[in-house]
Amino acid sequence: MNHREGYRITETDDNTHRFRISAKPYHHTKGKLKGSPDHHNLLTTALNNSAWRVGTAELLQHRGD
Repeated sequence: MNHREGYRITETDDNTHRFRISAKPYHHTKGKLKGSPDHHNLLTTALNNSAWRVGTAELLQHRGD
């Protein structure tokens, strides 16, 4: 799925990142991303800098999870 077409990552005012995934039409999954401050800074740069492109995401099933 492609960013903004099947999933969306947004930054909130308190510098956290939230996601919304639409694997099936009208069935959204929402959550908050966890990670180090360095990871969040990198994600903020990727989302806000025109030199970066956020593209395709993959969802993999691992050991039945």
